[in-house]
Amino acid sequence: MTADLLAPLQFIGGSGGSQHKVKGWERGQRIRKIEVFVGGSQIKAIRLWLTGDGDYQEFGRPGDHPSKEFTFQDDEQVTSMSLWGNGVGTRAGAIKFKTSLNRTFDYGMTGRSRKKEYKVDVGSGIMVGAIYNAGEDIDAQGYYFLSSSVLNGHLGSLKYGSLNGRVEPETLDSFAQTNRSSGPVSWTFSGEKEVILSKKWTSSTEQSFKVTEIAGAEVPSFSLQSSFEWETRQTSSYDRETTERKTLSWSNSGQLRTNESISLTAITRKGTLSVPYTATVTINLTNGSRFEFLESGTFTGIAYTSVEIQNT
Repeated sequence: MTADLLAPLQFIGGSGGSQHKVKGWERGQRIRKIEVFVGGSQIKAIRLWLTGDGDYQEFGRPGDHPSKEFTFQDDEQVTSMSLWGNGVGTRAGAIKFKTSLNRTFDYGMTGRSRKKEYKVDVGSGIMVGAIYNAGEDIDAQGYYFLSSSVLNGHLGSLKYGSLNGRVEPETLDSFAQTNRSSGPVSWTFSGEKEVILSKKWTSSTEQSFKVTEIAGAEVPSFSLQSSFEWETRQTSSYDRETTERKTLSWSNSGQLRTNESISLTAITRKGTLSVPYTATVTINLTNGSRFEFLESGTFTGIAYTSVEIQNT
């Protein structure tokens, strides 16, 4: 039997208002910031910011009521959470949580004392969504947590835009000599240069779950055949960002007869590619459950051909 993805939900308050669900995990997001507005006998409104979103989602009506906000740091997790109703079963009353950075958020109705405390199972501590009944006020509130910690993740099912990258010749060195002596002269043209090859997949939005591996997907590669084009090749595993130092070397030699000349150039071809991609991200949890979401971004690559010596 597959383990549950989410920890058991505590949904506290009344049944009024319309229901709203924020399922951040379906887009690879978690809650980055929360702002709570309160009245004398209830929570009036809540604003949520999810990772990767510039704007907030608002539930209830804040008006000019006082508020308090909390912004999570990267990798900060909730270690405990408690919720309260308004004491008569009709509204949400208060919220309190502590985090792995020893910070506490505690805010709620100002005109009534809190009664029954409902402790929330926070699972892994990674808060990935929320559920509210809301109209004029927050009638009820609950929060979604991943049931266990993240084991690993990978990108798959990669698709790319047109692989029309740039291919430009790059001169590494040149050599010229004329034999003005009465006998044959030996010549040698050799050298080397270090270049950097790279491939990188950059997400267009903030990554809430660090994914460093490409698995079972197509990866752009620079063809070293006469076409010198970018093409995709199937790979079983590949790092999301790779950098490789490569030494390009060349060597040629010969003899010149009297009054004979030679002019050579060592060239390589540099291939660069910047192309949009889409991918499916799979996140595996330690309890065996997993979830997927779509990611888009830009693939960038730099590659070089071997050295070619040309007569000039």
